[in-house]
Amino acid sequence: MINGEWVDSHPMSVLLTKCRELLKSQWNCSILHVYRETNFAADFLAKMGHHKELGYHELSSPPHLMQPILDADKNGLLRHRFISV
Repeated sequence: MINGEWVDSHPMSVLLTKCRELLKSQWNCSILHVYRETNFAADFLAKMGHHKELGYHELSSPPHLMQPILDADKNGLLRHRFISV
């Protein structure tokens, strides 16, 4: 989405535009796609943030429901990616 095309009517178009602007800065950065099953903790936070007001939110500790996810990641638990054929 960030590197490709999208329409201005996308619900996250403002955020995507800001990300594109940051990528054009004098930074050495890249964006890589990671399946949500691989980064379950980030997926959890993204889903949680989707229901919050737009803006800056800082967490002093992981949400209670996130602890099992962090424990599984720490222990190297694999998750399968299900696709429909």
